[in-house]
Amino acid sequence: MAAAKGRPRRGYATVPVLVRFPVTMLERIAAYHAQIVSQDWRLTSRHDAILLLCERGLQEVERGPAPFTPPTAVADIDDATRNSQTSPPSPDIAPPPRKKRRSHAMPPRTLERVAAERRQHPAMPLKVFAEHLYTKNIYRAHGKNGEDQPAAKGFLYRWLKEAKEAGLL
Repeated sequence: MAAAKGRPRRGYATVPVLVRFPVTMLERIAAYHAQIVSQDWRLTSRHDAILLLCERGLQEVERGPAPFTPPTAVADIDDATRNSQTSPPSPDIAPPPRKKRRSHAMPPRTLERVAAERRQHPAMPLKVFAEHLYTKNIYRAHGKNGEDQPAAKGFLYRWLKEAKEAGLL
């Protein structure tokens, strides 16, 4: 019989789970991990520290109901608080993903041309204005069948709102 590979079995079944922790919580876990490693040489991995924290937290919850306070979202923390809590970023933590371009966004040059045309025809209904942009070849949408067509009123409304916010209208 060949020797088993990997970590020795603990005598209970486990299920792999991916958990995303806030950076501040990982820092607290790391501090706790350092504390228990100095006291007990058997707990050497961060995994063991997280299991121990979960077990102690569950035991505390089972003792009696405690008021639930949801975790603070990163967006809810103001800049002053964030600056006082931040430490140099850990090299193993990936930066947040970049904001994706919206599917209905249009190039700035085209938005300027649409805004210029709207300034010439401010009272024209959106459906008629979309057809006007189509006939003047300023903007043509592509339908599901692949054919060119006028822009949808909803997209046109959003683009005109963006143009107004950008000071083009």
